[in-house]
Amino acid sequence: EEIVRLQALEEKILSERGPDDERLQGIYERLDELDPNTFETRAAELLYGLGFEKKMMAKATKDMSGGWRMRVSLARALF
Repeated sequence: EEIVRLQALEEKILSERGPDDERLQGIYERLDELDPNTFETRAAELLYGLGFEKKMMAKATKDMSGGWRMRVSLARALF
């Protein structure tokens, strides 16, 4: 799994180069992206950026017009 691979790489870099290695920032950013605790917040931010209001976010996709469904599809691709 990617998380395990990134954690192993993090440990290797820390032991060989220390905490100042620039590669660690990218590893930490990717680990944050993979954290399931942040999924809902990130999805809401993405949908908001596509024009969704909070009320629309709670709506079932089948109840949306074609244009809004297209935005949902775009959000899925970007997420």
